[in-house]
Amino acid sequence: MVYQVSNTLENALSLPARQYTSQSGFESEVELLFRKKWFPVACIDLLSNPGDYLVHDHFVDEISVVRSESGKLNVFSNICLHRACPILKGEGNVAGKCLFCPYNKWVYQLDGQLRGAPLMEQADGFIASSHQLQSVALEIW
Repeated sequence: MVYQVSNTLENALSLPARQYTSQSGFESEVELLFRKKWFPVACIDLLSNPGDYLVHDHFVDEISVVRSESGKLNVFSNICLHRACPILKGEGNVAGKCLFCPYNKWVYQLDGQLRGAPLMEQADGFIASSHQLQSVALEIW
């Protein structure tokens, strides 16, 4: 939806009520405002130790922020490559310093790199190291 903006404050009106309740209005705002701009996720102090993580729901797309063993923060899709199952929930610290898909037990390193995929060694041409969770840009400020 596109609305005419008045040139002066004296002629200004509020947006129509439907703009605040319409699904299409919401979807437009998400696409135009929130998916194309930087957005804050968390205070860096929440992720101070290797293995610390948090999951952020960014308008249906879940992302994981994970601190690696080297101290680097990594951000990637929270969805397993195999069956699209969420990998992590909430926030905490990863036991064993690996990420495990609860559905198929695929194992990811803390940087999102696939480390192991049970039974996939039987698939012709499958090389675990050539697969990685989709990364998301990160900026610390």
